[in-house]
This record gives sequence, structure tokens and C-alpha cells, in this order.
Amino acid sequence: MATQLVRGNPTTEIIDPVRALARALLYFGLFFSSQLVLRVDAITVGDLLLLLSCAGAIISSALRADKPAPSALSKIATTVLTCLIVIGGALSTVSAIQPDGSLAVVGRILFLVLVLPWLARVLLESREHLAAATAWTAAGAAFAASGTLLQYVFGPNIIPGSEVTQAGRFTGWTGHVSDLGGIGALGVAIGIGFVISGRLVHRAWGILAVTLAAVGLVLSGSVSGMLAAGVALLIYLIRGALRIRYVLLIGVLMAAIYSVSSIVQSNTTGALNPVDRLLQTLGITEQGRYSTTESRFETTDAAFASIAKHPFVGVGLDPISSIADGEFPVHNLVIGALFQGGLLLAIGITAFAVRPLLGRWLRDDPSLLTTQLLATAVAAFVFAMTAPSLYNRYFWIPIALLCVARARHAVTGQPRVRTESSLLLETG
Repeated sequence: MATQLVRGNPTTEIIDPVRALARALLYFGLFFSSQLVLRVDAITVGDLLLLLSCAGAIISSALRADKPAPSALSKIATTVLTCLIVIGGALSTVSAIQPDGSLAVVGRILFLVLVLPWLARVLLESREHLAAATAWTAAGAAFAASGTLLQYVFGPNIIPGSEVTQAGRFTGWTGHVSDLGGIGALGVAIGIGFVISGRLVHRAWGILAVTLAAVGLVLSGSVSGMLAAGVALLIYLIRGALRIRYVLLIGVLMAAIYSVSSIVQSNTTGALNPVDRLLQTLGITEQGRYSTTESRFETTDAAFASIAKHPFVGVGLDPISSIADGEFPVHNLVIGALFQGGLLLAIGITAFAVRPLLGRWLRDDPSLLTTQLLATAVAAFVFAMTAPSLYNRYFWIPIALLCVARARHAVTGQPRVRTESSLLLETG
């Protein structure tokens, strides 16, 4: 909780202003983590806010006596996995074209796999806090995607650092079509949870978030993002969160989204609708000249040739060293980690990524909030299998939030059985 008991008087509470400020900074950090074109010098505004939030959390934790202590097994596992990443990153830096850049990436990875989950667990002290963080993340994704409409109405350069490519693909507030694809997919995944919630205001917000995120996703032209969003919807179905009326509502939404996207694409030079993009990606049209599937297979083959020669020592984690075939980096989280960081680093990163999915807790927790976070994390995994995602915030933020849900479940035990209005209860 955001309060602290006064010693000697268990009924009196005082507010922890430092922790409250750190939590607010975390919320803003989650929102701005999707706006990749907004920077202060070399650092994004989202990262700056997360760092400031981290400083506040450290100060608050140092002043409080009620620090949660992880289990001994959890400490050992975290220490071992951290050592794997550090050792693997250090070995790969020796081979890097830009050693300083490679070390910087090791630092980014450690922040995302260690510090970010810790920060979320410390500051999101209740399911209400976790639900609020989820809403801020969705808002950030929706806003990032809304930049595509700004680009359409006011011109490609209305957002500094953004573009509309020659293939008619929009970048919104992210600066890159692939980033917008990943962020848009996560916005759709989270937004669906609000669409199917029991309270009208939450449902209205969810419809807005899904619409903006999905329009941006389609305009980004990211087939991987569309696939990830589809898998997220499948998770809701498997978990039993979607009733018939919600399926119909989402169907109507998809029709409206397709109509808006079609209007924009029909007035954008070179833009392809989702079906045409899929055919182009698979190399079925235009004699396969623009088949990204084929080029990614070639990149992966080149990466495996390097991995076979030096499985424990990667080529380096800096952006230049990440190029596998002389043109592209590996578009797969695990293979990319093997290629760039070697076997030790790949094991460490993969283990950190799957930790919140382990155990029975997901089966024991049928709540809508947990389903929402699970769908978002799985969508992030799917997207990461076809994109460079070693230190993408939109991959690791859903993992961190799911870690919090798991930690809250371990403390409180089995939650309320999910009902139609459960999201109202969870968001206060």
C-alpha cells in the first residue's frame, strides 16, 4: 500500500509522499515509453521518467522498514541469471565492433530484466495500482498510434523524427514502422480487456484505445504486429473472458477500424491493405521482390553460421555488430540473443522473459486483469519472434507487469472469481 503504519499506533497511517511521487513518475514513464521520438538529448523521455521513478523508489525503500523479502530460491535464480547475462555480455563485448556500445546494451538489458520488474513490484503495491499501470501503458500505445492520423492530416513530417515510408507505412510517435507495429499490437491486447469490462466508462475508454492502436497498427503495415494482436485475442478466448456479445462488439470495432484505415491508405502513395501486405511479406506477389520472410530466413541462416562457430561468444550487442548478413539484424529475440550475446546471455534473457509464465498461478487466477496482462505478454512474445527485441521497452514492460501480478497472487492467494465487473473491482 502507499501508506505506512505509525509505530505504536496501528490505526494511524501516514502517506509516503516519496513513494507516491515515484509511482506517478512510473505511470508517466509507462505512457511515454511508447513515444520513442520524444527525447532529451540521447535518452527518451520515457526512460528518463523511469529512471527518476527508480530513484524515488530507492529512497522510499531505504526509509521504510516493511521491505518485502523475496524467497531464497528466487534470490538464487535471479543471481544466477544475472551472472549469465553479465558474463555473456562481457565475452561478446570483446568481439564487438563498438565495445562501448555493446556494454551500454548490456546495461540496458540489465535495467529491463532486473530493475524494471523490481520497480514495478515496489511501487505497484496493490491490484488497483497494477490496473492503473496497465491503463497508462494502453494510453501510451494508443497515443503513439494516433500519430499516424496526425501524419495523414497534417503531413508526414508533422511529428519530428517520424516518417511515412515510400511503401506508404506510417511511424506515428515511434519513428519506426516496426516499433509502431509492436506498440500498436500491445495497445490492442490491453485495450480489449477494457472493452470487455463491466463498467461503461472503462468500456468506452477501451473502445477508444483499441481503435487508435489498431488503426496505427494497420497503417504501420506490420504483419508481425497484426499476428501478435490476433494471438492476444485468442488468449482472451482460451481464458473464457469473451462472451458472444463481446465478440460481436469487437467484430464491429474491427470493421470500423478497417474502414478508417482503408480511407487513409487509399490516399497514401504505395500503401497496401493488410491482405496485400501479408501476400507481399510471404513473397506471393510481385515475384517475391519484397518478401521480408525470405530475407529474414537468409538473415537467420547467416546468424546460425556464426553461432555454430562461436556458440559461447557472440559478435557483440551494439547496433553495428547486430547486422547478421551485411544488411539486417536477426528478427528473433532468442536467435538474436544467441548471435549477439552467445549461449549464456541467451539463456539468461530467455529465462527472465518466461519466469512470470511458470507455475500454477495463471490457472489459479482467472481474473480479467491477469488475463489482460497475460494476453499482452504473449502478444509481446509473438512479436519478439519476428523482430529485434533485446531491449525494446514494449517487450519488457508487459513482462514486468505480469511479474507484479504473479507476486500479488503469491501474497494474497487465490483472487476473486472473475465476473463481468471484475475490472471495476480491480481498478477501483
